[in-house]
Amino acid sequence: MRSQSLAFVLSCHMLSWVLCLGAECDKDSEYLHDRLCCEYCPPGHFVKEDCSLQKQTECAPCEPGTFSAVSDNENACKQCKTCQHDTLKICTPDHDTNCTCREDFLCTTDACNKCQKKEKCPRGQELQRSGNYEYKFKCEPCSDGKYSDIEGGACKPITRCDQLGQEKVFPGNSTHNSICRPPGGTEQKPKHDTEKILVTILLLFGFTSLVVLVRTCLWKVKYRKLFRFTVKDPQCPPMTMDLPDQTVTFQLSKEEKGDRSIFETDTKNSLTSLTCELPLNWNQVTPEPFP
Repeated sequence: MRSQSLAFVLSCHMLSWVLCLGAECDKDSEYLHDRLCCEYCPPGHFVKEDCSLQKQTECAPCEPGTFSAVSDNENACKQCKTCQHDTLKICTPDHDTNCTCREDFLCTTDACNKCQKKEKCPRGQELQRSGNYEYKFKCEPCSDGKYSDIEGGACKPITRCDQLGQEKVFPGNSTHNSICRPPGGTEQKPKHDTEKILVTILLLFGFTSLVVLVRTCLWKVKYRKLFRFTVKDPQCPPMTMDLPDQTVTFQLSKEEKGDRSIFETDTKNSLTSLTCELPLNWNQVTPEPFP
């Protein structure tokens, strides 16, 4: 009886010792299974069979399309994610797919495998995100002391004139920054207003220059040719007034030469000739371009 009692006591001590060993497993590299400390499988592997008194943990590599990023005791690898937009890095046995969203889109999950069109909030608001693993976005008003003066912009702190040692002209609100001025001076207008004025001046200058250039070109095209004048009178034959490009030789008439008496001159014909030579009404003169 004494030997049996002694064996029972020793068995109890050994059992308690094994239980104590199991309770003191290294959490970083081991896990408890059937009161035994089993080793984790490394990244890229999963536990095919747990350890026993005869052998250690049996691990197997992850199959294609699955991964295991950390050492653990999982019985299967995790499924690789599929990107909705662009893939930065493909899935490997020890790393999941790395995804990203295109421009003007936002990630709706922590893995960025799902995307949502970015909303443009009006002035005085900004886009706020909520959620831990799956995100939702909503336009929220700027908090006190902040403003947003552009569409789709972020809320910025309102300038405090007292911290600059200046006087407050405009306290600011959710859509405009405050306006300050030095003591006894003029207020400082926001920087973006000055930029708008400069851009407007440059646009007006460019438009004016373009109009002047176009009008000059049209004037040159219209008046680049010389004109000649034609007298239209039913009593006179067509007569043109061209500017001579060579020296003109004048010949004296018979009267001027003395070959014919002045009284022999036909007065009517002379007046008609004079009338035809000089137009009486210049409104009858019409310009005709050179051929």
